[in-house]
Amino acid sequence: MRIFRFEKWFVDVLTLDRDYIIFFHTLLEVLGIRVCFVEVNISRFGEGHNFHLNRKLKVIKRSGHTISTRQGHILYEEEMGKIMLLLRGMEIELNINPVHPSDFIRLGMKIRKRGNGYLEWKPLYLKAMVEGRIRIEGEREQVMDEEKITGTGYADYLYSTMSPFRVPVRQLYWGRLHSQDLDLTFSYALGAHDEVTGAQMMVQAGGETIRLDKISVHADRWEEFISPGITCPASYMIKASSQRMQLALKVVHLKPAIVSEFMENLKELGRLGLAILRRISREPRGIKFYSSACLEFVLDGQTRKLDEVFMIDEYVKFT
Repeated sequence: MRIFRFEKWFVDVLTLDRDYIIFFHTLLEVLGIRVCFVEVNISRFGEGHNFHLNRKLKVIKRSGHTISTRQGHILYEEEMGKIMLLLRGMEIELNINPVHPSDFIRLGMKIRKRGNGYLEWKPLYLKAMVEGRIRIEGEREQVMDEEKITGTGYADYLYSTMSPFRVPVRQLYWGRLHSQDLDLTFSYALGAHDEVTGAQMMVQAGGETIRLDKISVHADRWEEFISPGITCPASYMIKASSQRMQLALKVVHLKPAIVSEFMENLKELGRLGLAILRRISREPRGIKFYSSACLEFVLDGQTRKLDEVFMIDEYVKFT
């Protein structure tokens, strides 16, 4: 019997109108008991009503990165992805088509601590074109102008067999950026004493995927947010390198997109589920930002600069 396993699949979409949609589902197994939750958040870059939904799924079958439930199917394969769910209050139908070749066997950022457990994070689709529709009962006019969704997407996967009490992460930087010259995503984790516990950047440039493991992050200044009750860097600089590539990325936050804090949804999750998720997640509080980026990169001796690239990034604080 497996004592503990936690998995999380994440996909987001940035539409042509700069609506930002995140969709993720988690699968938790503790002493043979398996529970699955799905969460959807929708934000608008302009003035508009944000939307949040959290539901429990009844899993029927699991195969690789594909889960069949009583509410529908969530499928991730190297060639394509698909989400088809009929939830109370929402209907989702999305087709996710990766722009670059995917490699689900690719190694990701791995975090280990003393013992046998580990945590691994890796992108599944570095960039994808997403099409479909999301219908929200009674709220469509307030949230989105149309049910139809079209935009650029990204997907990643987290797997952990590490006891939640032993996960050494206390701060997390994450982001994804797309341009005509390159696509990238990064994840940078710090421990209780600001030591780097994990760092990775994946870049698609020149027709290939390049992994950069030497990464440093330096915040310029900090800004306090009453909700969710944390202080976040208003801007920061990332420097990353590998044998073939050197990259400098300046990120400036424009405005919050989605504020994340532990949702008190006892009716849906139940008191036991709520307590378990608090333990597993260490009650993360964070903000996904609409941001502007300037970057310079050198690939095989050739230098390129990009200015004011619109991107999404996130800062998370764990207790």
